[in-house]
Amino acid sequence: MNATNQSDLSYFEAAIIKDGGLVNVVLRRRGLPIMDRLDPTTRWSVEVYTNVAEGVMAGGATMPSDTLSGGCTGGQPSKEGRQASVLDQVRFLRHMETAVAGVQVTVGRASPVKVDPLHLWRRVCLGDVSMARYLRGLGLKPAKSRVADLNAAFVQIADRVADAIGGDRAPG
Repeated sequence: MNATNQSDLSYFEAAIIKDGGLVNVVLRRRGLPIMDRLDPTTRWSVEVYTNVAEGVMAGGATMPSDTLSGGCTGGQPSKEGRQASVLDQVRFLRHMETAVAGVQVTVGRASPVKVDPLHLWRRVCLGDVSMARYLRGLGLKPAKSRVADLNAAFVQIADRVADAIGGDRAPG
């Protein structure tokens, strides 16, 4: 993950969190420009994926149901125990990644290149990699048409993930 300068507020944005009649404004990491293209429910699904994936990679200890309901704070251990929690998180992560794998990603017009959708998804969500940087990592020039193709594919993938996890349960 790219380091974020904690003292530079340009890396952050205000977010409104609604919980019934309670409204809170918090700062959250801005993320890549592609995040601005997502509707709130879809953006929320990307954030859920990122939180769950990072939790699994770190040995996770929160329940996916806690993440969905906003009921768990700061990665506190689940009431159901660490082992059950990690297994549930892994299953939930696999469920989201199955939705990702169902999308075909082709970039370019003249010499189209197939891109692994899961690799793209993980690099953007977990590595904060821009589309241009992703293309350079594949050894491709970041032409506008290729960046546009990746942006469109990412939005489509994010929509599928939102559908897979029941994006209608998004806060707000």
